[in-house]
Amino acid sequence: MLPLPAVARPAQRVRFSSLALGFSAFCACGGGSPAKVQKASSQPEAVQAKAVPQDAGNPVATDVVPTPENERRILEYLPSAYSFVLHLSLSKLEASELFTRHESTLLGSLETQRQSVIKKCHFDPLLDFETATLAVDLSNTNSPDTIIALTTSLGATRLEECVVAMGGSVKAGHYDFAGDTLAFYWPTEDVVLLSDEKNSEEMMRQLRDGRSLDNPQLMEFLSRTDRNATAWGAGSIPSALAGMLSTFGGAPRGFVMRGSVWAGIDLSLELSFATSKEADALMNMIKMGLNSSGQSSPFRELIAAIQVEQMGTLIRLDAQLSPNLSGALLKELQ
Repeated sequence: MLPLPAVARPAQRVRFSSLALGFSAFCACGGGSPAKVQKASSQPEAVQAKAVPQDAGNPVATDVVPTPENERRILEYLPSAYSFVLHLSLSKLEASELFTRHESTLLGSLETQRQSVIKKCHFDPLLDFETATLAVDLSNTNSPDTIIALTTSLGATRLEECVVAMGGSVKAGHYDFAGDTLAFYWPTEDVVLLSDEKNSEEMMRQLRDGRSLDNPQLMEFLSRTDRNATAWGAGSIPSALAGMLSTFGGAPRGFVMRGSVWAGIDLSLELSFATSKEADALMNMIKMGLNSSGQSSPFRELIAAIQVEQMGTLIRLDAQLSPNLSGALLKELQ
């Protein structure tokens, strides 16, 4: 699955990501591994019946699932003061042929936790959660702050019942799981924000009071994202982290990325620099890296699929992966 990266204090970050994303396809709340239930498709008939070409030389990466309104407005509920935002449409991923073909590889050990949710909560997180959006504040690189926004048709009451069924408790705006606590806030009936950090809780209090913070640089990058894609992300890169990246060449000031999935995968990443000289430096490093990596299998075919272009202060990387190459890479990453 297209992973949302862990970004800090490994043990704590893993616990938080596991709990928060546990309400979606990534639950790590424990439980047994009952027999897999048959999923009832929630996709439109036109999507289910779509014929997908199987030409391995021509990747198919078309988003055919309509983008719901709550997904389009998700940024309204996230603190704009954060450094970057990463978004994954679970409904679009689950509807793709790539997921259908490689579901066990993509889910891996998370399938056990998914089945536990199905058994105890009587819903399938892959079908009943539409999207997962991660907002990260890297102003303190030693202790990044995070908020996760989930869109779902379940509603607050149904989710609270699930928390209790999974052995947790609900009290005063918090979900508790065996010593781990998630603050939560429902800005609307189909969007829930989750966080385990004090700063994030303060951010959510500001959102409750209708006071979101302003970050023109972040919003500049987010304005260039393709929010119809299966996955997208954008944001600024704090100076401390940029300084670390500068050892590899130029230090980007921000990024914009997208990933679309159907039978294959279509990826793009745009890096923005303060000067064209900094972009030149990293462009040279990227070319050297691609040339050296492309000499050996299994990277040769992947490297051949990557196109790199520099446009002044911007560097853009595009990769169109055929269905066969996408499947092979997923198996390599398993």
